[in-house]
Amino acid sequence: TPSSPSIDQVEPYSSTAQVQFDEPEATGGVPILKYKAEWRAVGEEVWHSKWYDAKEASMEGIVTIVGLKPETTYAVRLAALNGKGLGEISAASEFKTQPVHSPPPPASASSSTPVPLSPPDKGEPSAPKLEGQMGEDGNSIKVNLIKQDDGGSPIRHYLVRYRALSSEWKPEIRLPSGSDHVMLKSLDWNAEYEVYVVAENQQGKSKAAHFVFRTSAQPTAIPANGSPTSGLSTGAIVGILIVIFVLLLVVVDITCYFLNKCGLFMCIAVNLCGKAGPGAKGKDMEEGKAAFSKDESKEPIVEVRTEEERTPNHDGGKHTEPNETTPLTEPEKGPVEAKPECQETETKPAPAEVKTVPNDATQTKENESKA
Repeated sequence: TPSSPSIDQVEPYSSTAQVQFDEPEATGGVPILKYKAEWRAVGEEVWHSKWYDAKEASMEGIVTIVGLKPETTYAVRLAALNGKGLGEISAASEFKTQPVHSPPPPASASSSTPVPLSPPDKGEPSAPKLEGQMGEDGNSIKVNLIKQDDGGSPIRHYLVRYRALSSEWKPEIRLPSGSDHVMLKSLDWNAEYEVYVVAENQQGKSKAAHFVFRTSAQPTAIPANGSPTSGLSTGAIVGILIVIFVLLLVVVDITCYFLNKCGLFMCIAVNLCGKAGPGAKGKDMEEGKAAFSKDESKEPIVEVRTEEERTPNHDGGKHTEPNETTPLTEPEKGPVEAKPECQETETKPAPAEVKTVPNDATQTKENESKA
């Protein structure tokens, strides 16, 4: 946690007080988020407290406490808060508020800086203190209202008027008594403005607090030679997307050409070049193998014949009895194979001869007679 802030000076008024302080020497390695002010009248036991934003309070090093009684002695102390917690509380500093005083006679308004508000009446509060903080956009400002002496009567509201120099006044803005700032937006670029703020209570109005500021110059467009991506137009981005899409289609078509033998490249190769794509030759060979295997898989015709007793013809010729498998044309005669004569005197039926004839070349075997 941070160490305690140190109170340098207290500037009291009849119902308010400004406490000037120095930031803590040690923050614990974590930035200060808020400041806490505690005060009480001497003799009382209960402390009153209020939180203040660290950024706003640190700009001037001042916090303002309100709701005090005139001609009363008070004690005030401060503490800082960061992400680790509330730090040490400073030593109490005493002060005494001022009595309610009559305002000085009104000063005549200068012709060079006319105030568009009515002059203060008797018993009116003191004018608030104004602090400006320009917005990040450059044409807006946050004007902080630091409450001063309320003249012994609670402030009812604040009246705010502003304009650009040499221009007409903008409509008056009425703020509630609890307001601590006013935001002015949509201002002209590179223009000087003046702001008047008046506090009003039951006794009347305070003097007008005056504040002058200048807005920033209008920012120029981002140069074309800035970042590479900022210079791309919508058409260039669309063109890049189209090129990426076309390349993707080409990759898909080439993949289909090599794997599935289809696609635009396949049509070009067949129609224009007159040749099939890669792998077509292998495909034809596979089809030929499949047809050859199909022919071989056909079952051969089995011929069963019984060789009966053979008798010689008178002319010594040989007869071949036709059967179901004998072709109509005369088969080519080959050399006659010699077979040994039968030595047995008894005629026995010859064993059945089984011959496998292929389907595409059927042949017959001639019966030989004994000599």
